[in-house]
Order: sequence, then structure tokens, then C-alpha cells
Amino acid sequence: MFGVGGITGEFSLSGGLISNNTSGIHGVGGGGVYNGGVFCMLGGAIANNTSVWGYGGGVSNMGSFCMSGGAISDNLGGIGVYNFVGSAFTWVGGVVSGDTAPKK
Repeated sequence: MFGVGGITGEFSLSGGLISNNTSGIHGVGGGGVYNGGVFCMLGGAIANNTSVWGYGGGVSNMGSFCMSGGAISDNLGGIGVYNFVGSAFTWVGGVVSGDTAPKK
């Protein structure tokens, strides 16, 4: 299951670590965080998570995601942040690095 998942609502991360989670749900992704509402990342880290289907090993966004600090790194399964069509991703700070797609 996801590290943090939700269809609606609000979630803010300002410290701590979301790590070592796996999302195996087809077509959703988000090994670390699946967001369908409002997610603000001010600090902390989302690292070493896996999305089996390749839609954002770190964050799968189907809502509104704002990143102003922290790190999304070393996640497997697509890219660090997967932003679905019609969703909003505002990036004003922080780091996204070291995320990789699985080798087929």
C-alpha cells in the first residue's frame, strides 16, 4: 500500500521521512504518497519507495501538490513526481533527484 494515500482532504509534510513503501495498485502509483486532494511539502523526505506500475515512485498527484522544501529521492517506478493531466504541481523549492524507472 502507499506510505500516505488519500482521495480527498489536505496533507502537509514539514519533517520526517516517508520511506520503504510499495504501491501495487494498477494505474495509480505513488509508492510514497498518492494525492487526490491537497498536499503541501514544506520539508522532510520521501525516499526509497516503489511504484510497481510506474506512476511516480515518490508522489503520484491527481490533485494539487505544492513543494517548497524537502527532498524526493531514490524512488523506483517512473519518476519522482507523476502529475496526472488536469492536476497542479507547484515547485518553488526542495530537491527531486535519483529517482529511476525499473529496468524491463
